[in-house]
Amino acid sequence: MPGIIGIIAVLIVLGLSLILSFGNAGEDESTRLLRLGWLVAGAAILWILARSDTVERAMSRIIEKALNRWTDLEIRDYTELLKLTGEYTVREIKLDSTDWLADNA
Repeated sequence: MPGIIGIIAVLIVLGLSLILSFGNAGEDESTRLLRLGWLVAGAAILWILARSDTVERAMSRIIEKALNRWTDLEIRDYTELLKLTGEYTVREIKLDSTDWLADNA
């Protein structure tokens, strides 16, 4: 899965393709081919960046810092911390003080 940068890349490519498709429809063939070449090259670069683990880690750090600075969300990836795979997940449940789990948590 490409991750967050992949989603951003797809949105950018879609935006660029719309701009290039509908802008100046009366141009000659060589100009349209040049624009298509730029679009393909840009999409290829974005695809390479989207598949990069280094870019993904950098984007995750930037997003985490931004969330810490401008929100009060608690950011924890328990699944990654506990190295859970397959069908195992981490769930959060609310307990009353009278529940049998309340003293065991």
